[in-house]
Amino acid sequence: MRKNKYKESLILVYLLFLGFGLLESNAQNGQVILPYWPDSVFVPSYNLSFRVPSVPATYTDHNQIMYSIEVDSTLALQTQLFDSAYFMNNNVLVDSALIYANGDTMAAMALIFASATNSNVSMSATGSISNRNYRDIGLEYQTLGSDLPYRSYIRFFYFNKRFMAFAVTGDANDDARLVYYRDLFFPSIKFY
Repeated sequence: MRKNKYKESLILVYLLFLGFGLLESNAQNGQVILPYWPDSVFVPSYNLSFRVPSVPATYTDHNQIMYSIEVDSTLALQTQLFDSAYFMNNNVLVDSALIYANGDTMAAMALIFASATNSNVSMSATGSISNRNYRDIGLEYQTLGSDLPYRSYIRFFYFNKRFMAFAVTGDANDDARLVYYRDLFFPSIKFY
């Protein structure tokens, strides 16, 4: 039952728009060693690569590619890539979000993510990788028909009519674990 609610939360987030080891302590010098994720995903058409803890399930459909890894019943990683993505401002919701975000398209997208999923935004930050700007957001929400709290950390890019979203989603009560996976997954994103 809980697994189905978890999947509902992923579907809800993506209808709108990783390793397997624990932290290890090096007893000799007290350093924390992050696990090495053995698998890389290369997407030549996007000049993109990222690391994952295992081979992801891959789904393709017209102008969309999705990579998904279910770590366990309460945590998953997803990447969704859209080619020919247009953020049109001839929609009342989009227009309102753009006004509220002072014309910042990525901030408006974050507002729409939160609004469409009835989420609370727990964090928001911006940055750049290889001259490609991104926005990180943390969303807290409940799955449909459930009282279970979920959290998604999403890093998304929008440039050259391409929308790319990288997400770590799971039980909001286990935020330390979500942050751990986020901090492994997001820095592995590379453009070449």
